[in-house]
Amino acid sequence: MKRLHLWLLLFSITVNNNAFGQSIEDIANNVLLNSRALRHADIGICIYNPRQKEYVYRYNAIKYFTPASNTKLYTFYTGLNILGDSTTGIQYQIFHDTMFIRGTGDPSLLHPDFKEQHAVRFLENASLPIAFLNPPDDNAMFGQGWTWDDYNEAYQPERSAMPVYGNVARFTVKDRHIQVEPEWFAARRLLRRNRRMRVYAFYVRREPERNIFNYNIRLYHDSDPQEVPFIVNNGSVSAQLLGAAIHKRISYRPDRKLPEDDWIVVRNVPLDSLFRHMLYRSDNFYAEQTLQMCSMKLFDTISTHHIIRYMLENDLADLPNAPRWVDGCGLSRYNLFTPLDMVSVLDKIYEQYPPARIDSMLPTGGEGTLKDLYRDMRGYIFAKTGSLEHVATLSGYLTTQKGNTFIFSVLINNCISPLDDARLAVEDFLRKIWETQ
Repeated sequence: MKRLHLWLLLFSITVNNNAFGQSIEDIANNVLLNSRALRHADIGICIYNPRQKEYVYRYNAIKYFTPASNTKLYTFYTGLNILGDSTTGIQYQIFHDTMFIRGTGDPSLLHPDFKEQHAVRFLENASLPIAFLNPPDDNAMFGQGWTWDDYNEAYQPERSAMPVYGNVARFTVKDRHIQVEPEWFAARRLLRRNRRMRVYAFYVRREPERNIFNYNIRLYHDSDPQEVPFIVNNGSVSAQLLGAAIHKRISYRPDRKLPEDDWIVVRNVPLDSLFRHMLYRSDNFYAEQTLQMCSMKLFDTISTHHIIRYMLENDLADLPNAPRWVDGCGLSRYNLFTPLDMVSVLDKIYEQYPPARIDSMLPTGGEGTLKDLYRDMRGYIFAKTGSLEHVATLSGYLTTQKGNTFIFSVLINNCISPLDDARLAVEDFLRKIWETQ
């Protein structure tokens, strides 16, 4: 009997040592790389210990992947470095008894995310006539490599110099009536019923080249808002919407030239609040406009290409692998990054900014885009998700139960299994590291 007890004790010690002494390489092989959900996928992994400044595991870490919304981490870093503590809602100058205003790319103007609108209050209190003009702008309305037929989708509004309402109209059914915000579209009878549209309950589709919103409805139950991008039309629609919001006429003078050095800044919302929304729900519009704001601040010109090139030649000149970075949000499949590069930018953020500040903006377990994942790891993992067709990515920070801190990136491309299965495989992999390392 004593021998049996001794054998059981030794067996228990052996099992526990194997569980908690398991290397990250073993965990990757057993949990992730041999997962049935990922057996045909391309996988890249990089895990780094920032305290000891050493890589603890790399697998295809210098292979290029489409990162999807992990691209926003680069946009996030750019905005942190350039924009200061708040957005610039508008710039203005007084010329010949008129207040001329222009945008700087700030996406917060009249956006329902932000109740306090300092720039809007400023315009409401202005006593002079207001005229709208555009800053120098090299950007097209859509980013390079975006899908053209997603023009009606809420995740792909037009980029613009002075967006309002997030450049989307919000349609709801309430009390058996169809409502639209801003009401300006309904007042101009731009919402039209098309009974030939096949719908399950309620659906709105804008015509591709004009602000005519066709809808059909079968069920008059109260609905969640459907967001549909509107056409900015070089700012003319924005000027009219802004004027309607402040109950003033704003004249549209897009080509008027004024002294370049006389613009006065009007701040609008705290930058961290904007970034928290951007990262928590992976907001493509906020990301795109962030790069536009950065370009406007440095160069007085809106140019995503220009600001990306500037960052790659300066703050990000020491990246291990030169990425192909083409937009702010990750909608483009032209973006190519390595897991090593994702870890590198996260390490820069870790070194340059207080962890508590960064943790307040990145989703943790059970919140934001991680709301259905890592719920028992709340406060231990802070990470950015990414999704496109056949693409699932996750990069961020992980503190283990033993108190070790890791920066990680897992990039998965060409996944033919359901992406939820891929995400669960990554969750199992990171949970095992959290429990054992």
